[in-house]
Amino acid sequence: MSDGKLETLEQVKVHNKKKVALVDIDGCLIIEGKLNADLVERLRQGGYDEIILFTQRSKFVQSLSLPRQLSEDEIKTTNDAVSHLSEALGKPVKVSTSVDFMFDGPFTYFEQLKTTEELILNNTSNLAKLRSHQADKRKIEELGGEAESARNKLKEIEVIRRRLLTDNELAEIEELKKQLENEISEEKKVVAEYQSTHEEYKTTDVDGYPVNKEQQLINLRETLTQDGSELEEDYFDDNYLNLQELEGLEKKPNRFVVSKGRIMSFEEVELKLSKINDEIATIRSQFELFIRELGIDPAIAVKMNYNERGQLAEPKKTAVINLQKLDDIQNAIKEENSLGKALSTAEFYMSAQSKTNSIMGIKEELHKISHPDFSENVKLKKKELSDLRKQYEMLLKDKFGITVKEASAKDIEKWREPHKTAVTNFQKVLKSENDPVAVYLSKTSVPTLTELKESFRALYITTVYSPANLKQPRDHAQYEVTTDTANNTTDQFKQKYQALKGDRLKISILKDFKSQIEQFTTKQEIAKFLEAYKLSPEYQTLATGQGAFTQGAHKVGLSSLITTSSVDAINDMVEDALKIIEDSNKVNPKG
Repeated sequence: MSDGKLETLEQVKVHNKKKVALVDIDGCLIIEGKLNADLVERLRQGGYDEIILFTQRSKFVQSLSLPRQLSEDEIKTTNDAVSHLSEALGKPVKVSTSVDFMFDGPFTYFEQLKTTEELILNNTSNLAKLRSHQADKRKIEELGGEAESARNKLKEIEVIRRRLLTDNELAEIEELKKQLENEISEEKKVVAEYQSTHEEYKTTDVDGYPVNKEQQLINLRETLTQDGSELEEDYFDDNYLNLQELEGLEKKPNRFVVSKGRIMSFEEVELKLSKINDEIATIRSQFELFIRELGIDPAIAVKMNYNERGQLAEPKKTAVINLQKLDDIQNAIKEENSLGKALSTAEFYMSAQSKTNSIMGIKEELHKISHPDFSENVKLKKKELSDLRKQYEMLLKDKFGITVKEASAKDIEKWREPHKTAVTNFQKVLKSENDPVAVYLSKTSVPTLTELKESFRALYITTVYSPANLKQPRDHAQYEVTTDTANNTTDQFKQKYQALKGDRLKISILKDFKSQIEQFTTKQEIAKFLEAYKLSPEYQTLATGQGAFTQGAHKVGLSSLITTSSVDAINDMVEDALKIIEDSNKVNPKG
């Protein structure tokens, strides 16, 4: 055989290869009333010989779904989808429906569907007009109920009457309604008759419509291969069940799961979802085992109501709550008919976005509540909260002149700032102290202990360093301290405070000082710490004046007499820390 003949045969072989895109419409090609731009681009780049909308739409199905379309949707009907996609791709688009072969054959039923969809939209619009007409008639009856009322409302009645539909308009609405009902009735007869003689089209659908995607594809393939072509099919759908149906085919199309912003192969999505489901199932098994060890039947635990859970002691309560969360998460994933949506749902729960139901958070809580030292850790957390509450009580009393009783009252709005913030934060501490387990487990329903302590320090600093009360730092025209101000500055110091300067830098240093001095329990420890601290770049930065008067005094050697307000704040904090130790020794005398 000559090379020329070989080339001709190869050309014939290539010619007989037909690449086809089968595209589901709702939730796949059309998302939120518009073309799915990602899918359109995929179709544009795919080199397809045929683009076919592969749908189960029919006159009856559309009579149910079209009236629910949002008025602002850009694409409502099947014809809208065809015309928009065809324009976007610059090539014709066909429509294959599940009832094609019950009527005039492949791709022809769409012409009937197209006109009926317009009828459905018109009928929907007419029904809205009719509802308005009937409401107006009722209004006229109400206004004309009494003679006196009618005389006073004649003008309003006349305005409403002008809005009423004419007899001809009402007759036209009724005629269109009957026309639509007749078309759907005739369609149902054809479908039922066809199914009675074609066993393969028997259906589980209550209305008798075919829902078998496999049979629809088999029939479509017969048409597409009549010219001897070999098919390469890419099937795009958002629905897991539709894609799963084709498992029985000897030659399956390439299946792709479509969701908003993502197109993945069916196999990849299935693998990812399976992996997440397995991980969730493993965590659930661990919780069930732990709950059994606590003496509770997991089957009973998963059905406990709010009151029953509330009567449980810790860690039983948290264990049961999390088992129920896992059950809810698994059900939420199962309820998604779409594999793509199920994966998105599963990924959401695996991420930090799901704050209260995060799988990682639930897993971390299992680690904490099953730890042998759980009870001891909760006690330590409660003591920290108790100590913080006492610090707040002292702050409120000594700095703000507010009693514990006043600060515990519900009426927070009566306070002005910063008193309002002090009272608000104090009540947060009280709430947290009553639920130390939630704080220990870092529940989002309560602030973390770190947050509570930081808010206390920030508030405390406002009482010893007045610039901390300002919404904006002061503008020191001549000089502001920076991380390079101190002669003994270090890389560690610069790294810690980075780009901070002026009042913001000093406030940050003061907060850290407060955090450090809180750790000491004896006067000797504080004295030793303070001696070393005064040699640090932090203290030297605080001791550097920013105002003209302070700078001038320091230049003439009066730095020991004229101190900065931030050094005064250090002295106040030391004095308060010593007082706390003295008060503690009075309550718990040593020896």
